[in-house]
Amino acid sequence: MASVTNKELYDRRWQIDVTDPKTGTKKTWGRYGDNLDGSDLRIQFSTQEGESSKHESELTLIITNLNKKNQQFLSQRGLEVTLQAGYKELFGLVFKGKTTDQGYTNKERSGSSLQIMNRKDDTDWSTQLNVMDTFPNKKKTIISIGFNADTTLQTVLNKIAKELGVADGKIKLPKDLKKVKFNNGVSLYGNAPKIINDLIRPYGLIYSLKNKALNIYSPTSGINDEVFIINSDTGLIDSPDKTDKGWAFRTLLYPNLFKGQYIKLDGITIKKELIIEKIRYRGDSSGNEWYTEIEGIEKK
Repeated sequence: MASVTNKELYDRRWQIDVTDPKTGTKKTWGRYGDNLDGSDLRIQFSTQEGESSKHESELTLIITNLNKKNQQFLSQRGLEVTLQAGYKELFGLVFKGKTTDQGYTNKERSGSSLQIMNRKDDTDWSTQLNVMDTFPNKKKTIISIGFNADTTLQTVLNKIAKELGVADGKIKLPKDLKKVKFNNGVSLYGNAPKIINDLIRPYGLIYSLKNKALNIYSPTSGINDEVFIINSDTGLIDSPDKTDKGWAFRTLLYPNLFKGQYIKLDGITIKKELIIEKIRYRGDSSGNEWYTEIEGIEKK
């Protein structure tokens, strides 16, 4: 797994793609080369993973210094937004979803656009987008599938993933569960995320469903076999803090870290093997923020 060093802290790269699904119109802004429009823009972003059973994640994205035409374009409802960020040597997807009216009052939501999104501060205009992770599509999460006798749990989960259109991810069952079977077969109908949760919860497993990736794993063993080491040379910022379940800390912005990943925290005073339980991103292209916040529990 690639890593960056503190020397690259200010060598930042970012790209925002926004598409209007009704017309197919696409706008792209970025700052990592000469071919993208973004040299005069400031972006600020933060992500939050939902705590509910829906596993919904959110992105707050603020873009400053857009022209009036682009402000009006971003005020439309239901825009598809992709945010990529990182560094010259490490660049990838941070968030993908659709803009939502969530967080606005009824008055602010009235009309065909959300003009309240555009705010003027002194001489600068800032446009705020509230984006929700829209995978899986709620209209496509109702599944109806059946399996013959002696079908394994692994086979059932693989089939559900295929039904959802999952293009990436990893279903990692502990060795003692690989042979778990439904002796009399099984028929499944209903909301796929709920079905997944009902199937794996008795075995102490958890799942993450985001950005078209389904990961199923033990919370104390993680998904990946190869450990990623986080220390001061690879981006650890400040000292880790003890939490009720494990440790919380910040690193340089790593778009390729994910929930359920097995990592090694190699601080000056803290050396622990952890599984990422929560992960958030914060960035400001004109400020100091450009990092990943992680909460991890100890690996067993």
